[in-house]
Amino acid sequence: MERIKLKKLIISLLLIYSGQVVIAQDVTFSQFLYSPSYYNPAATGIDRGLLGTINYRRALIYLPAKFESYAVGLDQSLHDTELKGLGGAGIFLINNQEGESNLNTLALGIPISARVELTDHWILQAGVAPVIYQKTINWGNLIFGDQLNPYYGIVLPQSGIALLDPAPSISFFDFDIGLWTRWESDPSRQSNVLNDVFDFGISIQHIPEPNQSFFLQKSKLPSKYIVMARYSHTISDYRLLDSKIQPVFLYEQQGPMQDFVLGVNYTRPGFNVGSFFRREQNSILKFSELIFLAGVDVNLNSDMLSSVRLNYSVDFTLSSNKKKGNLSHEVSLIFHLPSLHRNKSPCKMYF
Repeated sequence: MERIKLKKLIISLLLIYSGQVVIAQDVTFSQFLYSPSYYNPAATGIDRGLLGTINYRRALIYLPAKFESYAVGLDQSLHDTELKGLGGAGIFLINNQEGESNLNTLALGIPISARVELTDHWILQAGVAPVIYQKTINWGNLIFGDQLNPYYGIVLPQSGIALLDPAPSISFFDFDIGLWTRWESDPSRQSNVLNDVFDFGISIQHIPEPNQSFFLQKSKLPSKYIVMARYSHTISDYRLLDSKIQPVFLYEQQGPMQDFVLGVNYTRPGFNVGSFFRREQNSILKFSELIFLAGVDVNLNSDMLSSVRLNYSVDFTLSSNKKKGNLSHEVSLIFHLPSLHRNKSPCKMYF
């Protein structure tokens, strides 16, 4: 009976089954601050240099099933080339596994951005990201409600869903669009001048709302609307040289799901710490999370201004009368590297 309850829980978290339609929502990362191009293709190449990211997320560790996400990305600036009007180009690969790998989602995207210098202090980038998705599911490992009896457990060897002959995997094409604007108090990037930076972006993912159903009946992947804002304020106190306070905000809406993240990050040469509050709600639940982030920087080559940052964050899901508290862990590596078309990176990253 415990195994039956386990699988029923997994199913309820993964699938909302109605009229043979499967509906799912996108994976989200707590460390969105360091991989904005996944959320908005217009952020691709916003800083100069080559940015590499590796993310691993293990969500809801106290549930008796795995919810794991992996992401790898590269982001290369192009606005520092002789070809004016380009912003940057990149690539990302995301793999999301839910419920002992019963449901697996693989996404490959190629974000590209264009850049316009509005004034001496303002720039605007527009971006698009074509994305290819593949979803797979192992129907043989799942148990559905029509196989269960509350007293005797599994009473049917096969679910009526199996008679519908669902596909084991599906693939579809998708694309995202976005706008990203940046203001800098001193865009000259002189080493002895303090520079504050404000970023604001809006994006829409899943523009065509592609069909993601494993059955003959269609099930659209809802469009996702994202607003992101972040501000980096340089502290002028000589005792806190190169330190920055960075308030951040993220809002997402996808179908019946809405969530926002509000918090602040503190960074200085060598390390960074941050704390955030997340509020998420959908048609079934409302819950809140506290997120704590810490990271360290390791210089790879000081002459080339390259470094790697190791970040770790933990999400504490607050308990309520409807659910118990839980934890999620996330680890990331962020590589700040020289541009592929330059011997040295002309500036450091702001975030």
